[in-house]
Amino acid sequence: MKAFLRVGLALTLAVVTSGARAEGPERRIIQDAEGRSLRVGFDLGSRWLFGASVDPRTGTGHFEHALLVRERDDEGIRWKLDHAFLEGAADTHGGWSATLYHGLFLRNSGDGSLVIPFSPTAPPLRIVLPADLGFEVALGSVARTPGEHWTVGVARADLLFDFWRAETAGSYLALRTGMAYELAGETAFAHVQHVVTPFSRVGLDLMHTFDSGRQVVLVQAALSHRMVVARDATAWSNLLSAHASWEGIVLAIDDAPVSVLAELGFDRDADRDVLRATIGLRVGVPTD
Repeated sequence: MKAFLRVGLALTLAVVTSGARAEGPERRIIQDAEGRSLRVGFDLGSRWLFGASVDPRTGTGHFEHALLVRERDDEGIRWKLDHAFLEGAADTHGGWSATLYHGLFLRNSGDGSLVIPFSPTAPPLRIVLPADLGFEVALGSVARTPGEHWTVGVARADLLFDFWRAETAGSYLALRTGMAYELAGETAFAHVQHVVTPFSRVGLDLMHTFDSGRQVVLVQAALSHRMVVARDATAWSNLLSAHASWEGIVLAIDDAPVSVLAELGFDRDADRDVLRATIGLRVGVPTD
């Protein structure tokens, strides 16, 4: 047991403590004919974001807010760190959601190796991997649907294997597996259910940032096998979700990018199928 714990601690230290952070998309500044500085390269992972969109099929309006921070550094082993604080969304039918913190941490090394220090006296073990390692966490999520159903996401954590291994942040092809714990119920917190995902979720994410950071494509798909514990029964259910989006900057006002966003999403569980297709605008104040 002690040997198992030692290996687990060594792996954690090797992934988390080694290296610095990766740089994001290029931040380009040009001079116009009158000598004024104009920003033409942006990082959509670093901004104070406000957005509004509409589903043309139903006429439902959607509004969103988030504070996004992307850390960067190009020395040594690279960490690609994306933080999202105070994410919030609401629609015109009374649904809303909020997340206190959401973080993505991807480790990138030039040769794809992971060094595991077992002890101060023995030489470290060096393993060459076909994918970069990382993890994603979400803390403090609350959501309410127009049908009076609510969920409280206590915590979610995923282990990621990034097979793209891009040097810059904002581009990855990641296979994920993870666990989550949330509470679910109806209005007034009646009939509370405990929903546990014990490393029974798998997913695949593709994200690509290009055009000097002015365009982003994101495609995600995940399947979760969840244990639902109620007061007098325990059952298992599946949740299938898929999401695709494109965002492109169309103009900048005083270096604040204005972008067009098109999204298509689908969720299916035992009780409902939800399809969402929206188009809208986002305004961001750069934080880099």
